[in-house]
Amino acid sequence: MAAFIIRAREGEPPANYCNAGSSFADVSPDSWACKYIKKLAEIGVTRGCGDGTSYCPQNLVLREEMAAFLGRAFFGIP
Repeated sequence: MAAFIIRAREGEPPANYCNAGSSFADVSPDSWACKYIKKLAEIGVTRGCGDGTSYCPQNLVLREEMAAFLGRAFFGIP
């Protein structure tokens, strides 16, 4: 989901985008998805899950969550 949205909106982030660290404790800077998840957080599309320090990358994205992500990413809906 993060890769899909970031590639559509921003293009491909640099390979070293997570060299300074990840935005969430449960996303390793070495993860293939880190650069997409970090960018998603930076542009305000996600605040993570739970207490905001986690992203829960293994969770399924529900229909309403995807609608919220798309609304924030492409239409400026808060």
